[in-house]
Amino acid sequence: MRGKTTNFGRNKKPLLFAVLLFVVAGIGLTIAYNSAVHPFTNDFGVAGYKTLVSEDFVSPTNWTPCDETPKTVFAKNESSVDVSVRLKYNEYWLAADDITRLPLERDGVRLVSIVFQNEDDWELRDDGFYYYKVALSPGASTSSLFEKVVFNCEANMSGRQTCTETATGTVCERPADEYEDAHYHLAIRVETAQSDVASDHWANIAKESMIMLDVARRYYPVNEIKRYIDVLSVNKNSTLQMHFTDDENVGIECDYLDQTVANATYENGVYTNNANGKKFLSYAQVRELMDYADAKGVEFVPEIDMPAHMTGFLDLAVAKFGYEAVRSHEYGYAWGTGEEADSVDIVREQGKNFIKALYDEYTAFFSDRKYFHMGFDEYTFRIDEKIDFANEMYNYLAQKGFKVRMWSDAVTKTNIDNLNTNIEIIYWGWWADVEQYGYATVPDFQERGFKLIITNRFYLFFVPSVETMTPENNARTIRDIRETWELDRWNYTFPSKLNTRNGILGGAVCIWGENSAGVSDEAIFQQASAMYNAMYPKLDTPSGDTN
Repeated sequence: MRGKTTNFGRNKKPLLFAVLLFVVAGIGLTIAYNSAVHPFTNDFGVAGYKTLVSEDFVSPTNWTPCDETPKTVFAKNESSVDVSVRLKYNEYWLAADDITRLPLERDGVRLVSIVFQNEDDWELRDDGFYYYKVALSPGASTSSLFEKVVFNCEANMSGRQTCTETATGTVCERPADEYEDAHYHLAIRVETAQSDVASDHWANIAKESMIMLDVARRYYPVNEIKRYIDVLSVNKNSTLQMHFTDDENVGIECDYLDQTVANATYENGVYTNNANGKKFLSYAQVRELMDYADAKGVEFVPEIDMPAHMTGFLDLAVAKFGYEAVRSHEYGYAWGTGEEADSVDIVREQGKNFIKALYDEYTAFFSDRKYFHMGFDEYTFRIDEKIDFANEMYNYLAQKGFKVRMWSDAVTKTNIDNLNTNIEIIYWGWWADVEQYGYATVPDFQERGFKLIITNRFYLFFVPSVETMTPENNARTIRDIRETWELDRWNYTFPSKLNTRNGILGGAVCIWGENSAGVSDEAIFQQASAMYNAMYPKLDTPSGDTN
């Protein structure tokens, strides 16, 4: 995408070994939790659905294998009405830098185990929350789902020793261990709502968390992409959207335009198009990624970006069909010059047929996916015709069995009423352009019944570059997400509080590659995962005040 705002992240302030995070949303609620180390009780008088956050419990810093820490968490209703209760927990290891997430297992052994109790009193649902099975009458309390946390005796917390034979004998080395000074986190969110409105209230709270990875303008090896899937897999209802195509490149195999493994050089797991020297993922590699995502419980969403940002496809088409057939105004299907030259003519039948030919190939390959993202970002021309075209492409894709998604910025206040409301919108906004050029707002979409995912470009867009990825910029991004951004803040930094979360599916961190030359995969991964981990806990939090 052109003109993205670049925002970055930082390491958070180091914490001690573990933190219990309690986010309380409800009315008249007491949360009590007891530890063998620091027993205490917090009493919260909560009005409405305000959210309170407590980070008061810190486990011992000298936790060692075989240690057990009792943990009980319960809620007491101190209001005058019946309330419903639900809770969700999330566990993870953070390395000493407080950014890098480490595996929960090592050498096939789970390092920490949570021991449950009273499981018959709670119901685990698809949204990842445990729901207390009965409403709490005034004065009643839940049972505790948790009994204790155990640092497993079999956990190997020392670095792996490697030995080599030399002329003078066997030399063994034990490198610095990644878990040294790491800390295990168990974050527990407890929420309450008045029983007679709890179902509707919780249905309007965001659920989906997404990472969008631009694999068109930056090549990521298969194993590197799997790391993003691993980050997402920690959470329920998470999504990886793969931005496969853009002006700079088609980042996936394309039989129709002769970008195939047969016409490529293969070296060290990487396919390079012999005609243009650009790297791409083969269908076999993408299938491997989809299978991996499925096994990890992560939704895999392909994006084939049209009708703008199509220079990658058009260059392949010129190489195969010739310039006149593709680019000429008389016969071709590329439309316009200048900024318009990367787009396809959405009125001319040649243009529509070209796009449908590409969609036919990719929908056949992705036929087992739930979603298909048809792009549509930064197509700023033909205000009315582009909505007609979007509807036509929606029907074309929906008939193939897909739920269809698109970017928000093709939609304005004047054409929104003509757009099919079954299309799900990824809303990224154009900051002041919302007012200056009349782009549709999130409330505009909500009022018409659309479903949306929010990715505020100021906070949740990540456009890495050598010049801008400084420690200061990195720090500012993570701080801004944690302290300032809310799901309600959909329009850059401007006040944008929503009256309701109706239709809001969740939030997304978008990682764009156009300026990333010279930045390592590791640096991008660490910052992107830190942004996602800062965003995720706020998605299920009922809205608070935004300034």
